[in-house]
Amino acid sequence: MSLSRRQRRKNARINNTLLLILIGVMVLTIPVFVVNMIRVRNVETGKGETIEETEKIDNEFSNAYYSIGYNATEISKEYFRQLDEAVSAGTDQSAIAQALVKCFVTEYYTWTNKDGNYDIGGMQYIFSDRRSDFEKYTRYGFYADLDLYLTQYDRSQLIQVKDVTVDSCEQTESFTPQGSEVSYNCWTVNASWTYEEGTSMNTYDIQSSAEFLVVDHDGRFEIAAIDRPEEVEEDVYTEW
Repeated sequence: MSLSRRQRRKNARINNTLLLILIGVMVLTIPVFVVNMIRVRNVETGKGETIEETEKIDNEFSNAYYSIGYNATEISKEYFRQLDEAVSAGTDQSAIAQALVKCFVTEYYTWTNKDGNYDIGGMQYIFSDRRSDFEKYTRYGFYADLDLYLTQYDRSQLIQVKDVTVDSCEQTESFTPQGSEVSYNCWTVNASWTYEEGTSMNTYDIQSSAEFLVVDHDGRFEIAAIDRPEEVEEDVYTEW
């Protein structure tokens, strides 16, 4: 037998061996592949049902009217719980007005969780018909230098409300927005607050008190005006 013929037979045996090995691997792999497909399909179906159920679970920091941001401070969470309890009870409107002001102050006057002057806290508590005006008012007012502070200091060194004290709360005459004929029941809430220590900002020059006009806007309590006596000479509310 010539050398080339022996070589061809040897190659043929090798090829046959490889073919048998390949067939064996396929025979073993196909059942595993099929079982895995069934398993993945069942798992994905289960996940879908779990997500659907999770979405139905009420978040402890949200209710039918308000919710709280993901970067909320601990004091914001505490005051939101008070607001949630007052809203759920629904019997003490004064308590709702006070808790709402506390929530607004801790979100609006805290900058440690802000990304820029567009990231305005407490917007959900503002009179809904005037939110766009309030946003402009804020970005050119209290939040005007926020971006500058973020470039100069670490965000953790900016202002953060420590606690809020409601000095007084009383129901006053109905409130009629400018240019409107609709009147709303309202409460005047005087509040003061302090800032956490350790900030790089001079908190002595930063607003720490105000008088808030809270209105019952068709069942949803909102802040319609803010009076800052240390900055406003006239005894009038600031409307946006």
